[in-house]
Amino acid sequence: MRDPVFVVFSRAVDAWSVLCSRAARREGWGLLDCEGSLRIERYDAAPGLFTRDDQVVAFCQRKALRGSRLHLLALYLEGRRAGAAVDVVTPLIPLVNGSRTR
Repeated sequence: MRDPVFVVFSRAVDAWSVLCSRAARREGWGLLDCEGSLRIERYDAAPGLFTRDDQVVAFCQRKALRGSRLHLLALYLEGRRAGAAVDVVTPLIPLVNGSRTR
């Protein structure tokens, strides 16, 4: 039997779609593949929104804590925490089952 957390993670990776990428890009950041691992980084083609990658991570953490599944998914896929006592798996279940981002 497969580990349920692994199943959710596998579906979460698949859930990061073109729509997720476009939504992130509109905010000035992206989830990029850097040497085999995913990283939240500022989108260089959107000057002025963020000047450093750590600003983007802090922005994503704030949005995730307010309930944004897009930002929570990005943090989860990168391996970061949104903050203390945040349940990562439960909010992702609707997203990996095909619900839209908010």
